[in-house]
Amino acid sequence: MKRIRLIAFVIMALLLATVAVGTACVGGNGGNGGNGQTATWHHIATFSGTGHKTTDSFYIPGEKWRITWTATPDPDAIEFEVGGDLYAFAYPEGETALYVGSLMQTGLMATDSDTTYIYEGQGKFLYSSDNG
Repeated sequence: MKRIRLIAFVIMALLLATVAVGTACVGGNGGNGGNGQTATWHHIATFSGTGHKTTDSFYIPGEKWRITWTATPDPDAIEFEVGGDLYAFAYPEGETALYVGSLMQTGLMATDSDTTYIYEGQGKFLYSSDNG
């Protein structure tokens, strides 16, 4: 049986497993916003938990956002050398089929973390995860 004990992810928007769902960049595309101002990352939300979860929706004000995540496998998965799997998908609010970004990591034998960038901006989004 594969399980992830803890997943948190942070969302930040370029304006936006423990980590959270994202950051967003305000002021443009992550660099010079075209108006002489440099875009900066802003914290939007933090989510954590285990198993299948769907987050509350969150608003991304910029054109680009990132998710910084950390996943820790269940100790039983490590003991039986099967590792843990992490699957999480970003959907526009109201959408259930076409996702705009995903996190996929399989066979986790130790805590791992990374950052994923999404170039689908401005709007309300949510994350749905299935950690098997």
